[in-house]
Amino acid sequence: KSQPLLNVVYLIGSLTLAALPVFTASFYSKDVIIAASYTTDNYGEWLAFLGLAGALFTALYAMRMYFMIFTGQPRTQIVNYKLTFSMQLPLIILAFFSITIGWIQLPEGWHFGPHLLIPWLASAIGWIPLPDEETALWLEILGGSTTIIGIVAAFYMVRSELIKRRGIGNNHFLNNAWYIDHLIHYIIVIPYNNLCLITEIIIEKIFLTKGIVGTLTKLLNFANYSMKQIQAGSLQRYLYIMILGVIVFLSCVII
Repeated sequence: KSQPLLNVVYLIGSLTLAALPVFTASFYSKDVIIAASYTTDNYGEWLAFLGLAGALFTALYAMRMYFMIFTGQPRTQIVNYKLTFSMQLPLIILAFFSITIGWIQLPEGWHFGPHLLIPWLASAIGWIPLPDEETALWLEILGGSTTIIGIVAAFYMVRSELIKRRGIGNNHFLNNAWYIDHLIHYIIVIPYNNLCLITEIIIEKIFLTKGIVGTLTKLLNFANYSMKQIQAGSLQRYLYIMILGVIVFLSCVII
């Protein structure tokens, strides 16, 4: 009540997201997508069914959002913030075209009204095969009915939630995002951490630290010990080493 313009444009946006039949532009584009999916060679019926299921849930959550925000008694303190003209204008433009832009291209089976968009696009990018007019009509009826069912279900759902003062958002399954994050944690995160731990133990601690670094350390220590033994300050030992060096040198020369 404090934001009548926002109420109207939000309603138009929600109905467009829900693809309300005839009155919103998304109804025409959604039905063409479902019809095109139906004609797909592989699993066309299933693709159309999934499209209808998506349309049902979209109408449900879009209109639940509207009913929860703009209907019933205020449940929180409302700040009477006035929308400036720079905010009102784009909302009005978007709301206007969300309704009217679909009317430039009515479904192919409708033998009245404008059909301006497809002939213009088809000459440039081609066009996909669509089902016959009777099948297309039934798909449109199904699509429109699905949207209306979603809107009605959202209305009664919100009314029940407000009466019980408990929303479906308090559901543990929904609060945990269908437990998808938990599933990812157990399938990806934990195996990845275990792989990192194994890599650290085998490659870093055993191969690098004990293998390469440890071996080099022992070799250097042995070389250091050998040099210390040679440089022990014993004249007799220096004499032995000189004699040994001469013998090795002469042997190399003779050979």
